[in-house]
Amino acid sequence: MKNLLYKKIILSLMLLSLLLVAFFSVNRKFFIKEYSFQSFRFIDFTLPSVEGTNVTMSTITASKPSVLFFWAKYCPVCKPDLNFLTALKHNPNFADIALISVATGEALPDMITFVARLEEKANFPILVDADRSVAMQYDVYKVPETFLIDNQGVIFKKFIGSVSEQREAFLRELSSVRMQPRQ
Repeated sequence: MKNLLYKKIILSLMLLSLLLVAFFSVNRKFFIKEYSFQSFRFIDFTLPSVEGTNVTMSTITASKPSVLFFWAKYCPVCKPDLNFLTALKHNPNFADIALISVATGEALPDMITFVARLEEKANFPILVDADRSVAMQYDVYKVPETFLIDNQGVIFKKFIGSVSEQREAFLRELSSVRMQPRQ
């Protein structure tokens, strides 16, 4: 009798877990919430790239509107976002945009292997933030998160969740970047 009760409880918990996983997988937009965002000046950093060099953000973004994309290899929507951003660099309307991607929480050798296996090769730097120190400076606690930076180095918009799933809003905001030279 006791054994049957345990089986029912375990079966009920498994069914509940399955339903929760299905709900949150289908309703990813459930997690994308509007929130108030206050602009701030970008925080400069230097990280190793999968190309084998150390890259400083300010050298890439100097006097250009920029996109800073935080992601991880375990993230299911991050790979489509990488492809979307790669295609964006091929669009003549956005050719002058600086793109920087930061893979978080992974060791550099693992990311080099992962990036080498990607079907579509990124046409922008992929930096590795193994200890998540840069992600923490930007208050990135889940991935993907994407920041839009104007020519003056001011982060004026933060997208939480997949930018390829928020394509219209992302492209509209990216098109609105202020074009004054940095002071």
